[in-house]
Amino acid sequence: MTKQEWIDEDRDFYHVTQSSNIESILQNGLRKGNDNPLGICVIRSMHPDILEFLCQMMLITTEELNFAVIRISPTKHNINATEIANDHVVEYTNPLHNYIRRNLLHIEPEDVIHEFSTTANSIKDLTAAEEHLEGLGIIESLD
Repeated sequence: MTKQEWIDEDRDFYHVTQSSNIESILQNGLRKGNDNPLGICVIRSMHPDILEFLCQMMLITTEELNFAVIRISPTKHNINATEIANDHVVEYTNPLHNYIRRNLLHIEPEDVIHEFSTTANSIKDLTAAEEHLEGLGIIESLD
């Protein structure tokens, strides 16, 4: 699928963050971080196994294990295909990751659509976890 097709079909992007960040995001918007010069990091799947892998491999940076998912709708947030960049993280889920090339997205409470908790170090066998994700058949990049 192309980036333009994704936008034309109004398919959602998701930003996953530690729950403690939500209050600030609702007040100040979702901002491009200094560590993400291309824009706001998003993923295109909310499959629970993808979210768990993402949190375990990339987002657990403190002792906080509670996360929230923010839905970013192309129509609601007025995103166009030229604003979508591929992410080049070195993770198995890389094809599902993108950047929205913006400095700021305004987020409303109804955009926070899911909260979940995980446990530290729940992935014991990385190869088995990656094989499981491959079996889901959803890890595809946008052209």
